[in-house]
Amino acid sequence: MRIFKITAIMIIIALSTIQGAYAQRKLNIGIVGGLDIANLSSSPSSNTSSLVGFTGGGILETFENEHVSFEFGLLYAQKGAEATAGANYEKITIGYVDIPFHLRIGFPNDNFSPHLFFGPEVGIQTGADAELRYTSGSNTINISGDISKNIETLNFSLNFGGGMDIFLNEQSTLLLDLRYSLGITNIAKNSNNSSIKTSDFQIMTGVKFSL
Repeated sequence: MRIFKITAIMIIIALSTIQGAYAQRKLNIGIVGGLDIANLSSSPSSNTSSLVGFTGGGILETFENEHVSFEFGLLYAQKGAEATAGANYEKITIGYVDIPFHLRIGFPNDNFSPHLFFGPEVGIQTGADAELRYTSGSNTINISGDISKNIETLNFSLNFGGGMDIFLNEQSTLLLDLRYSLGITNIAKNSNNSSIKTSDFQIMTGVKFSL
């Protein structure tokens, strides 16, 4: 039920933004995609390595003025981590629908505009899988399964980063973004003395169109 309430609130915000943007502000819509270099931090700590996945979706941007804008997104992202100990291997993959809301500060020139951004993000878990390879002597055991019931449905993060808008013409813009997402939610469900949080470094590109 909480998912539907949060989704409804985000849709209302987006529709209100669109209405205001059409009335008096510049409005951009776009598609983006790229790499999600994800990891999981845990307490007690464990040694994990990054898992490279995909992220992509749509964005909407409205401008307060030529330097300040707000960006709303609806993205899919593959997150998780890998761990290796000798011949043993474990991988956790978690899918999220991410809804970021960013304040962007731009520094426009004639042909391009560097920018910085930051803001919150809500992630809705769409599925989670674990793979385990355990070796004992000459025997190797491979186990895989669905662990989505052990992962919290919602994940809240703080995003910040920067990038470049390259103006192709009056109606279209090439977007390049580097983004770091710091998870602040313990995504391990029913955990007592342990916690797991997400962290992601995203490299994204896309195209925006002015309406």
